[in-house]
Amino acid sequence: VEVRVQIKTLTEQITLDVTVRVVEPVSWLSPTDNTWKEFQFVRQDPLEWRKQIQVTGPRQDLEKLKAREQEVTAFITLTDEDKKPTSWTTRTVTVCFPPDLAVKLAPTENPTVQFKMVPIH
Repeated sequence: VEVRVQIKTLTEQITLDVTVRVVEPVSWLSPTDNTWKEFQFVRQDPLEWRKQIQVTGPRQDLEKLKAREQEVTAFITLTDEDKKPTSWTTRTVTVCFPPDLAVKLAPTENPTVQFKMVPIH
């Protein structure tokens, strides 16, 4: 069996620096909610919240992404479960790219961060 393969676009990889942000439930911002009066958000290692990520895609889209690096968002989402007493919580970072570019996080990438919600006494 013979198979002809034509490579339409080569996939390449680049490294980007992103800062991981925290998204909180809207209910926590309500005047009747006391979350931020009762808890403090603590990062285990503040330096780990700046990540280097590997991004793959076609060369032309990666070039465009370099020029639009500020449009890449990286975040974790907090939930009410995070208020329960625990040691450090490890959460996988969600990374979003501009929708018009055919790029994605490299398959080996699963950036994580560690944090906890500490009761304020």
